[in-house]
Amino acid sequence: MHFKSSSLSLLLALVFATGAVAQNGPEKKILTIDDYRSWRSVGSTSISDDGTWVTYAYSQREKDTILRVAHTQSDKVHEVPRGSRPQLSDDSKWIAYVLTSPVKEAEKLRAANKPVINQAELLNLETGDKKTWDNVASFTFSKGSKLFAIKRNKSDRDAKHDGTDLILCHLNDGTEELLGSVSAFSFNKPGSHLAYTVSAADKNGNGIYLLDAATGMRRPLDNGKMDFARMAWDEEGTALVVLKGEEQEKLEHRVNSLLVFHMGEEGPTRTEYDPTDAFDFPKEKVISELGGVSFNEDATKVFFALKSQEAKASDAGEETNGSGADSGAHVDVANVDIWHWRDRDLQSVQQQRVNSERNRTYRAVLNLDSKRCFQLTDEKMRNISITRDGQWGIGQDDHLYVSDWKEQRNDIYVVETATGERTMILEAQGRTMGLSPDSQSFLYWNGEDIWVYELAADAHRNLTEGSGVSFVNEQEDHFGSPRPYGVTGWTADGRGVVLSHQYDLYLQPLAGGAAINLTNGVGTNNEIRFRYIRTDSEERFIDLEQPILLSAYGQWTKNAGFYSLQNGRLTELIYTNKSFSNPNVAKNANLAVYSIQSFRDFPDYYVSDLTFSVPKKITDANPQQLEYRWGRRILFDYTNKDGVPLQGTLAIPDSYQEGQKLPMIVNFYEKNSQN
Repeated sequence: MHFKSSSLSLLLALVFATGAVAQNGPEKKILTIDDYRSWRSVGSTSISDDGTWVTYAYSQREKDTILRVAHTQSDKVHEVPRGSRPQLSDDSKWIAYVLTSPVKEAEKLRAANKPVINQAELLNLETGDKKTWDNVASFTFSKGSKLFAIKRNKSDRDAKHDGTDLILCHLNDGTEELLGSVSAFSFNKPGSHLAYTVSAADKNGNGIYLLDAATGMRRPLDNGKMDFARMAWDEEGTALVVLKGEEQEKLEHRVNSLLVFHMGEEGPTRTEYDPTDAFDFPKEKVISELGGVSFNEDATKVFFALKSQEAKASDAGEETNGSGADSGAHVDVANVDIWHWRDRDLQSVQQQRVNSERNRTYRAVLNLDSKRCFQLTDEKMRNISITRDGQWGIGQDDHLYVSDWKEQRNDIYVVETATGERTMILEAQGRTMGLSPDSQSFLYWNGEDIWVYELAADAHRNLTEGSGVSFVNEQEDHFGSPRPYGVTGWTADGRGVVLSHQYDLYLQPLAGGAAINLTNGVGTNNEIRFRYIRTDSEERFIDLEQPILLSAYGQWTKNAGFYSLQNGRLTELIYTNKSFSNPNVAKNANLAVYSIQSFRDFPDYYVSDLTFSVPKKITDANPQQLEYRWGRRILFDYTNKDGVPLQGTLAIPDSYQEGQKLPMIVNFYEKNSQN
């Protein structure tokens, strides 16, 4: 909530537990602490791709969760005691979920330091038929819902190998097949193939394998008595990468190679990069499985983790005399913390971060066309953001500016991944605002303007100096220099970026010049804050030629709701004295699920189309609320001693009578009246 001033606002709350009796209607119960446990919360909400099913779960303190799957066009409901973590198939015919152990049983197992074993269950939403599997670690559907994969937990938690059973359920006929000793698995994005790695006790059969979802044919891509880890598909599901390596007797870290497979009409083509045979691989380093691997968008580059190789530490429990022979004598191990004033971090910070620092890796790239490898980050420049096309990286080096009290600063470098060359483009830079999805631009905040750096042209330009708008968040009251409201998104035509203002949204052309008020000044004129709602989780750009959904919040009225924006026209859909969660929109239908709440109304969930005109209530978590005395809120305006307009809220119990004096709790906080 942002006010016109950073002065304190008020939150005033009257005590509900008063002895007064309501003037009208039957006497209601007083809410006590013992009654709290009867209240339920709502979670695990989702909607199927076609909008026909919604999921929600009721959870309650010290009681088992109840998962429900409700049909949006009828009264049909599937109820699943102890169900959680639901996944709906993309054909909207199936739902899978975890069946947890009963709460009391799980508490006993944890107290005894024993594992809590969960089940996975698959439910046919049309017929109600179910299938259950024991001891399940994870599960997922393939795209197109042909296969459902279930991976079991290790039966022996102390086993050195990672492989467990992977069960593939063919959803068209219900048949199952078992793949043994699977350590990791992943469907590609189209759902046409399943890749999996094998880690067996004796390492026989270890490797990476590919299964064709249409034919069921399996083939090894590579195998041997090695360890295979960090398998990953590219975005389109046409390329696959995995690490292949083995432990070294006297060295701390595994020595890995990179295996890359590109899927073609005649089958996968294989590329192997062995760092021990590469002249340009960084010395005394290894490709590490402690960090992830990934492709750029056309799968011509692979990004991976590097780590310095070390000699294996001697056994800490070994006790020796001066000659190295076991003396059998007790040796006290000293516990000493040593801190130097030139250390990057305080000792307490170092202690907290010891594990993350021990496992720290550095980013590197393999250019598949040239087979050239370059290290991209190091001890000084630890962080880098890579463009989607993989051609550039923006690195951040803060080693000169680490401070316990100063504002965070970084030297910013542009890194060319084809050569590894890095060039400083900004010194002691404060706030950055990210890369564009088209891999062309990088935004940063300088003074009170947004600047753009064009990667290919190596050119900086003040983007908003001619906008005619201030994007400074004048309500921000945290330590540091002024900051912007932020970037909403990039336009699909590549010509502009949508920026957030205190109230309105603006289209700022990348060529510079005046910004265009997309919400036509309605926000500023009425002090309504508009914000863009991303309804597609895979969206990268904002297509202003299509209708877009906006949330709306009244600065002083506290009203909220949704507007639509299409062809420059802003249309109110719903705007009222309620609070709304962001809608979860069905992928292939004009339906959404969202919560509505007020001081009196519990945040139950509703489903409606995107006009929000006739919401259908699908949850009723706490009907018992009607049995208790409640209250209402009064929003009031005032000015402080400096004449600054402020607001507060007053909570009044239903039993209050005019002129009555009651005990009062006063809560002061700077910006809190939105609550």
